[in-house]
Amino acid sequence: MLRFSKTILWFLAVLLGAYVIACVAANLWLQSARVQERLRAVTSEALGIPVSVGRAFYFPWSGVTLRGIRAEEESPDSPKLTASDLRLRFELLPLLQKQFRIQEIRIIRPLLTWKQSDDGRWRSRPPAPVRTESLTAQPDDAARPAVPTPPPTGEPASGSVPARQTPETFRVEVLHARISDGEAVFLRRDGGELLRVKDIQIEGALGKDGILQGKLEVDETRFPPAILLRDAKANFSFNGSVLSLTQIRAHWAGGKIVGDAEILPRERGQPFDARLRLKDIELRQLLADAGIEQGDTEGVIVGNADLAGRMDDAGSLAGQGFLQLQSGRIEPIDFVRQVGQVLQIEELQMLTLRDAAMKFNIRNQRFNLEDMTLKTDNLVLKASGPVRFDGKLDLDGRFIINEKIRTQLRGLSQNFGPTEDLPGHSQVVFDITGRLNRPKTNLLDRIVGAKLGGDVTGFLRGFFRAPRAEPKPPESEPSATSEGTPPAAPAGN
Repeated sequence: MLRFSKTILWFLAVLLGAYVIACVAANLWLQSARVQERLRAVTSEALGIPVSVGRAFYFPWSGVTLRGIRAEEESPDSPKLTASDLRLRFELLPLLQKQFRIQEIRIIRPLLTWKQSDDGRWRSRPPAPVRTESLTAQPDDAARPAVPTPPPTGEPASGSVPARQTPETFRVEVLHARISDGEAVFLRRDGGELLRVKDIQIEGALGKDGILQGKLEVDETRFPPAILLRDAKANFSFNGSVLSLTQIRAHWAGGKIVGDAEILPRERGQPFDARLRLKDIELRQLLADAGIEQGDTEGVIVGNADLAGRMDDAGSLAGQGFLQLQSGRIEPIDFVRQVGQVLQIEELQMLTLRDAAMKFNIRNQRFNLEDMTLKTDNLVLKASGPVRFDGKLDLDGRFIINEKIRTQLRGLSQNFGPTEDLPGHSQVVFDITGRLNRPKTNLLDRIVGAKLGGDVTGFLRGFFRAPRAEPKPPESEPSATSEGTPPAAPAGN
């Protein structure tokens, strides 16, 4: 029995030794220059851009690991991709049947940096189609026998070398793919940040029908200066031509965005189409994310948007939508609030809205307000015009009041003209410029009818204060004959 046990132990020791030797041999093979070049070439062809690999090694529990991956082209506006590790876990037995069956491919901590070109486009190459690759050794061109040129008659030349047989190829099959802790940064042509996506987690598996399906999670998506999305999630499927994103959901300013989208990654420019709905977006939190003072602002936003365009060209983004503010209270801009404070018109100090809606479209890198209306019981604020993607404003505004507010404005009401769409109301037109987080307007100048300096409150108080009568000197008080000389005493004293 003891001899049998020793035999088993020796057998296991031999197997373990052979396994260790095989692992060492596999690592030495991976470190060879030829294999390293082959790995670099295959990865470069798959990504469509030159790739460099720092190291490659093999462990039974994790498979093949490529470390220090860097992919970029010489052009400064081409995408640049780096990754900490790329790991491949594959089955060994299918290799004997010319099958490269990858159980899992995993990319760890990838970082994509993409800068907009001078003409406003995103330079990219379409992804290469998946192909089976030959893994057999190929002799050098110099070592191959020369093949004589056949005679022009089309008859085979005597002594010619038969055509070389095409080597058998491995059939590559990827069962599971994963991206962990990824990040993507998209830059404008001036170097400013247009979009940053943090903590990307993607997991997918290839089904029996050949369709790749999985889920996507993103911790934070930021569109400076105003949009910050958190905890974005979606399901995806890719059938080789159409990438479908379904059940999109993300938290934005205390509310949610839901929707779906389709992308055609193999077509030129990667066209896309998206349908989004907004639910219970908190206006107060939205202003805070944009760096705008909230004051006593309240309300929630609901709406929808249909968008389409090409991934390589931000200027191609187009679409339309509708937004509505419910239960809204808005603290007006400083000039309007100052008028309300001086005239004691409470409605001008805090707008309690009974109707607030906005219809918009997007084209030519602009968010165009077709009509924005903020309506209270006694006044209406309207605006229309473009808001550029970089936050610049160029809006035309209308400040409309009814007869009640017109009476309270006293002499300033003469600067208001009639309005055709709201009978019984008066209006002044004004401009809104500057940037989204620091808007500028000439509204108060139009209300007053003159360009004011910095002392707006002092001007208004002086304008509305009733004139005082000049004081009359007392009849019994004599005037001094000279400076410092007391008045003469009354006679008889």
